[in-house]
Amino acid sequence: MGARQSYLYIYLKNTERSYSHDGYKVTHSIESVDNCKNFEVVTHKIEYNPGDGTNFDIYLYETEDKNPNAYYFFAYCSPGIKTHVAKEVKVYYSILGPHIPLMISFVRDKDTINCDVDKLRRDRWNWAAYITDYSLGTDLKKPLEDAFKKTFWNRTIEFEQGSKPTSNVIVFPQRIDDKNYRIIFIPNKGDPVLNVNCLFSFDTTFKSEYKSYEVQAGCKNTISNAKNQIDSYFLESLKKVVYYNGIIVYYARDKEQQGDLRLEENHYDNTALLVEFVNSCETVSFKRKNKNCSWWVEETFNYKNFKDLPGQLDTISKEAKEEVNAVIIEKTSRYHGVSEFKQDKQPAYMKYTHEFGTANTTVLLSNRTKLDVGPFKNLGIKAKHVEVCYLKVGDNNDTQPFLIALYENESKLAKVCHFNNKDKFDDWIELEPMDKLEEKLKKISESGSCSTHVFWLRKVAFYFLTTGEPPPEAPPKEPVPPERPPVDSPTPPPPPGRNWWLIIGCSVGGFLLLVALVVGYGIYWYNTTIKLLT
Repeated sequence: MGARQSYLYIYLKNTERSYSHDGYKVTHSIESVDNCKNFEVVTHKIEYNPGDGTNFDIYLYETEDKNPNAYYFFAYCSPGIKTHVAKEVKVYYSILGPHIPLMISFVRDKDTINCDVDKLRRDRWNWAAYITDYSLGTDLKKPLEDAFKKTFWNRTIEFEQGSKPTSNVIVFPQRIDDKNYRIIFIPNKGDPVLNVNCLFSFDTTFKSEYKSYEVQAGCKNTISNAKNQIDSYFLESLKKVVYYNGIIVYYARDKEQQGDLRLEENHYDNTALLVEFVNSCETVSFKRKNKNCSWWVEETFNYKNFKDLPGQLDTISKEAKEEVNAVIIEKTSRYHGVSEFKQDKQPAYMKYTHEFGTANTTVLLSNRTKLDVGPFKNLGIKAKHVEVCYLKVGDNNDTQPFLIALYENESKLAKVCHFNNKDKFDDWIELEPMDKLEEKLKKISESGSCSTHVFWLRKVAFYFLTTGEPPPEAPPKEPVPPERPPVDSPTPPPPPGRNWWLIIGCSVGGFLLLVALVVGYGIYWYNTTIKLLT
């Protein structure tokens, strides 16, 4: 644009391969945006050599390389002074739309200008001195969220764990490296729904008018021995929020594969490592923890640099190859991971037996968290089956188990732990000797069968487990005599007011006046009547 200016090209879709031309070199890096994992920033770093860069106009292309049929969508022209020379061009994307730029920043010596993409695209070029006309300010979070809502129409996917079928969901793959990749589900028009059955098992149909793949409705139910599945027990937290901007599943191949990733790849044979539910800047992540996918854990998954992502996925992949028997102690019916599940109803308790095909390293899960406290810390036991016992009154189980027994085989006990008549697993006790287990359970069943209060039943069980004897009967309470009703005492008259002396004086004075009048009248009557007669 300017006289004697040279051209410098930035190819936005080229995020891996560095390149150089006369006077400059461009390298790339990808990072996650701080405090908002939904967004990534691709940094195109420019090194000028020789010269200071004032002689370069920067042209931005939405391609991987120079294409004679492509048009640049913006040119940053004639930086006349060093402080206007762009050292980096940062392009921000959502991980749900990795090819749609939401914001572009020009990084200079003394400032960074975060620009509105639509305005850049509209004007197509401008002088470097006027790039501030496109500024969105220094804050990143709000402009990115606003641009995302505008670009993707603020649509969401309803994640369904019931019977509602999948509809209006677009799916596409993204390569991470030769081994790892991710499948991204985003909403289409209408009311998008993704059923949990389609999370790892989906079919697609090509929509030519949208040039995107849409997940077909009616995904097959996950078979019991499928390589990739997740029990609804681990997804409990998702019932509070069911609408998401997108859902991502990360996979690892058993063997590395070069070349482009195709959606038609057989994902069933690959290993699902991580599932993310993206809601604006909030992301809920579930990591796989064992080979038969019977153990998932809700944990934060963060990476700063995209180059670190394969290493973190490899760490999860190693755990996903471990043979681990996961026991969900809250379960009262069969669930994924166990080969058999049995119930044994006793008069005072229920015994649930979790059986596995092979004795493997065993973890106990409570409230979706590994029990690693008290006697369960560093458990280190390979159990073939586990018995979990709950006290019960009538048909109602207690809220927590009172005893857990781990067996190495059909009859060999490895460890027995029981409660301390408290609610915390930290306070549990290891039962010794273990050979008295059946005897103690029999006594609990016989002595506690008539109990109508779980408080007393817990006390019975605790005494038998710790002493072998029943607890002493609670002494009857002495009857409390009825309380005598209070007697109403007569209310004394109110004390006289402060003028009571005046009242008394007036009363006495009136009396004396009356006496004086009577005496005076008597004298008058005597003088006027008796004297005259005599």
